[in-house]
Amino acid sequence: MTTNSDVNLEYTGERHIAGQVGVEMLPFANLEHMIRYAFVAPFIQGKRVLDVSCGSGYGTQYLALQGATQVVGVDIDQESIEFAQKFHQHPAITYIQSDAHHIQELADASFDVVISFETVEHVERPRDFLFELKRLLKADGQAFISCPNDYRVSPWISEFHLHKFRFSEFRDLMVSIFGETVFLGQHHTLASCLFKPTITSEKFSQFEAYRDSSLSPKFDKYYVEHISGIENADGYIGVVGTDISLVGNSLSISQDAFQIVMKSELESQQKSLEGAKKVQEFQDQAKADLLNYEAEYQRNLEYYQKKYQSEIEINQREIEINQQKLQVQLDTAYADIQSKQNLINILEEKVKILEERHGQLLRDKTYLENVASTSRIPMVQTQQELLQAQARITAMETSKFWQIRKSWFQFKRSLNLPGADKE
Repeated sequence: MTTNSDVNLEYTGERHIAGQVGVEMLPFANLEHMIRYAFVAPFIQGKRVLDVSCGSGYGTQYLALQGATQVVGVDIDQESIEFAQKFHQHPAITYIQSDAHHIQELADASFDVVISFETVEHVERPRDFLFELKRLLKADGQAFISCPNDYRVSPWISEFHLHKFRFSEFRDLMVSIFGETVFLGQHHTLASCLFKPTITSEKFSQFEAYRDSSLSPKFDKYYVEHISGIENADGYIGVVGTDISLVGNSLSISQDAFQIVMKSELESQQKSLEGAKKVQEFQDQAKADLLNYEAEYQRNLEYYQKKYQSEIEINQREIEINQQKLQVQLDTAYADIQSKQNLINILEEKVKILEERHGQLLRDKTYLENVASTSRIPMVQTQQELLQAQARITAMETSKFWQIRKSWFQFKRSLNLPGADKE
């Protein structure tokens, strides 16, 4: 039996994987698929069998377990072949990957029984496909070929089917290639069953139930997935005065009940899908909102970055301009100071010269006064020279330059500069 960890084929509802867990509708799929292989089982014992479109290989293995001497399973999908080789191998089985229209590895008229379930609706050229099956079948061989009715009212119409066949179309196609053919209808129903007791602890897998020879008189051509002991039956019937050999297994069937169960199951699945869809829509909306918020945040971030960057750049330019203006002002002030310092230096030189001349005049005056009092030079001449010296001193002290000198010393006193007390 395969388990969830074993399965590495995608479950599509089209390719059946017997024993796969986690698929709610699997018991119904088992019933649909296994009844066909169970029906064929009595015809394949001791024979060479071809199973075309074997899929995951569960049916091919089942046929080998029922007594076929050799079974060849063919499928176009390499992953399915690898899966079958891993999980549904048997010494009597050979798996081949091939297109069903022409299986080159197989010789003409090389099989006693040819089986192909639910394949004709998938192939591109149904007529060529059936002729290929006829090529591989022995003249006295048996073929078992099934086809779904995709015109029925059912939620199980597959999207993978390339063709749809009404019964009349399928019948005419089969008869035109194989000649006389017997047809059966496959009906999905719910059943109430009366079975002879089985051992209390006995439970059967899809393979074990059929191959157990002790069950053959009880189950004949039936596929039984699981039957509990009579102690766990849903009810009991006592039969009195009747030979046990005359009491067989019985069942009553209802297609309407099956449809009700299917409708309920599908409605439940639909609700689950709608719920999942709503959750997905909510998640998608939340994701979209998050993306919108992130985009809005990014836009705002870029906007404010640009805005503040622009303001920073403007302020930076203003600072640079003000720095340039201040530098110009400093340069101008420095130049002005230098100019004034040069002027001060010139004035100080002139003041120094003037002071020296003024001092010289004062010394000359003192000298003349001294000479006048002691010398024999006439008083009139000496007096005239004194008057002339005093006139020159007065002229110097009242001159414009001397006024500048006074202003210069006042300026130096206001600044507490050295030499301001020489006036």
